[in-house]
Amino acid sequence: MSKRQNPVMRDGISRRSFLGGAALAVLGASSLTLGGCGSQGSGSASYLPESWDEECDILVVGYGGAGAAAAITATQEDLGKVLVLEAGPEGTEGGNTRVSGNLMFIPDNASDAVTYQKALNGPYEVEDELLQAWADELVKNVEWLEDLGATMKSMPLFAPEFPEVEGSKSAKTYCVDGKFSMPSLWEALKEQEEALGFAVRYGHRATKLIHDPETREVFGVSVQTEEGAEKKIKASKGVVLACGGFENNLEMMKTYYELGCSEVRPVGTPYNRGDGFSMIEPLGAKLWHMNNTAGNGYYVRSGGAEVENVGPFAFSGKDYIYVGPDGKRFMYEEKTGLARHGKIYERGTWITMPTPTPAYAIFGQKSFDAAPVVTTNVQASFMCANKLYLAEDNQSFVDKGVISKADTIEDLAEAIGYDPQVLKDTLEAYNASAASGTDGEFGRGEAVYDSFSMANNVAGDAGGDGDGAFVAIEPFTLEAIEGPFYAIELVPRVLNTQGGPKRTAKGEVTDTEGSPIPRLCAAGEFGCVYSYMYNGGGNVSEALSSGRTAVRTIGSLEPWDSTESGK
Repeated sequence: MSKRQNPVMRDGISRRSFLGGAALAVLGASSLTLGGCGSQGSGSASYLPESWDEECDILVVGYGGAGAAAAITATQEDLGKVLVLEAGPEGTEGGNTRVSGNLMFIPDNASDAVTYQKALNGPYEVEDELLQAWADELVKNVEWLEDLGATMKSMPLFAPEFPEVEGSKSAKTYCVDGKFSMPSLWEALKEQEEALGFAVRYGHRATKLIHDPETREVFGVSVQTEEGAEKKIKASKGVVLACGGFENNLEMMKTYYELGCSEVRPVGTPYNRGDGFSMIEPLGAKLWHMNNTAGNGYYVRSGGAEVENVGPFAFSGKDYIYVGPDGKRFMYEEKTGLARHGKIYERGTWITMPTPTPAYAIFGQKSFDAAPVVTTNVQASFMCANKLYLAEDNQSFVDKGVISKADTIEDLAEAIGYDPQVLKDTLEAYNASAASGTDGEFGRGEAVYDSFSMANNVAGDAGGDGDGAFVAIEPFTLEAIEGPFYAIELVPRVLNTQGGPKRTAKGEVTDTEGSPIPRLCAAGEFGCVYSYMYNGGGNVSEALSSGRTAVRTIGSLEPWDSTESGK
């Protein structure tokens, strides 16, 4: 009778050595025979399927940047036969990597990267060993992508995003082909699928990890196909979970996201539904960073009912205001663009930017006539990249009900469910401010200074003196809002969640006691090291580096179905 080899050893002692005699007896009885697709597992191992629908050495769940990097690395380095599962249909793959803007944070050296990220993590500490491993692999991304044939160009954007923080001078960002807001990075990764020949199964949503309930050793995955069929896929070396976060799982967002913001919607892939969390829960995985997200702010709905996703918007004029649930203004409107991936500096600390809901932008005829409010000319969102618009001009969006229109402010209030008198008072107070040239409530129109300015960053001036030297918002003249009146709903948006299972420096998923769960690794946004703040492009870059780390760890293991003689 063959015995499965233990993938996790501690000081020469297997984790199973600590099991009781009864448990050892069960393990001894649950050995497997080696076979191809459809081969029988051991009848005594009740947790194993009677047969497998498909087999591989390394199973990668998720085909975004982390999953692609894992599959590419496994194939290039001959780590074993790799199979990738993608929940979305073909054409929607790529995860958040495809629609993130193509930007990657890649510091000049690992030492400064650790110093910088440790400062950004602040009081939400990450162990030095994990940060060092993150940095050591992250700085290799330029060379790795160039080896794939990609043309890497440094960018001024978010280089650095936090210039006042120690270690920031080595912070650099890159785009493939120097094209921001385009899918060039994903295209470079996607090309490798055909070039290297690894297999991807589209419309395959992983639902459960097939594992030993005693040791938690992972043997494969249960899958539901888009046709509704259930499959069991065997992974003889192990599984890499690169399945992203939970930003399109409203129940999880209500549990872990900022309280008072119950309608947040994702900018990225709608297939980040938190599937990985239900998969790891039975194995007792330790979770971390569940309360941290990137990119809080406001976007607008496309009007497409098939995908609850949001995209960017912009006003060409200044005749608009934002109103919250009470029908009153709540901020200097242009300051939404000053959040650093969702964080703003408030009273000596960085907090998630408040986004009260329901909220609307109320605007006048000048902005309506000037240009489309809903932005359709960028790719840095799933909605834009997949053209999920019912229309592309303002009048068409009125016709579709995305933009509300009324001749009077009272009628507009009725249309969007606000108190007519309150909204009228708000508008009249703002128009009075516009007439006087001074916004006494929020100071709108006055110059705003910051140590980081997106405008200066894009222009290539990424320095600053750390004392608010950048003019983040140039002063401007207030404009009255004149009828007919328009309103478009502002939806709190999130780029991605950062939480997931805690990992070791080798990418292994750990249990609540800190021990690795055998044959299970994670990569990408599913439990990354970003615990508080992070530099723009950090998630995409970390997806690539952690995907390589995780798959190398799994690829180094002996197959669980191998015999003692190696057969």
